[in-house]
Amino acid sequence: RSGPGWEIRELQPMQVVECSYERRPEGYELLGGYAQRGENSAQLAMPATAPCLMRPLARPKTMWYMLPAPHTPLDPAATPVPPPTPLADDMLACKSVEQLVVAVACFSGYAVPDVVLSARDRLIASLSEAG
Repeated sequence: RSGPGWEIRELQPMQVVECSYERRPEGYELLGGYAQRGENSAQLAMPATAPCLMRPLARPKTMWYMLPAPHTPLDPAATPVPPPTPLADDMLACKSVEQLVVAVACFSGYAVPDVVLSARDRLIASLSEAG
C-alpha cells in the first residue's frame, strides 16, 4: 500500500549486521567496512544495494545493514547461510530479525532528531488520512 510520498513495506525475516553509533558517518563506516570492503571472517565483499535501516532516535542509536542472499534468501522459506563474523566484533553484531512491517517516507536533509521527528509526524498524519 502506498500514498503520496510514503509506502508500507513488508520485510521478510532477514539477517542483518548491526552497530551502535553517535554520528551517522561512524555507522556507515563500520557497516561499509564489513559489507563493501570485506572486513569480515570470510573477506567477503557484498553488493552495496541492500538497504540500511537507521534508528536515530533510539538510545543508543543503531543502524542495520540488511544482508543480501544467501544470508537473507530470496525465498523466505529457505534457510539462510550464516553471515561471516565481523572482524570488529566488539562494535558490530550479526543477528536474525523477524518479519517487519514498516511505513517509510522520503525526506531531505540529515537524519537529525528535528528532521526525523518532523518526517515522522508527517508520515503519521498521511497514514491516518489514508485510513
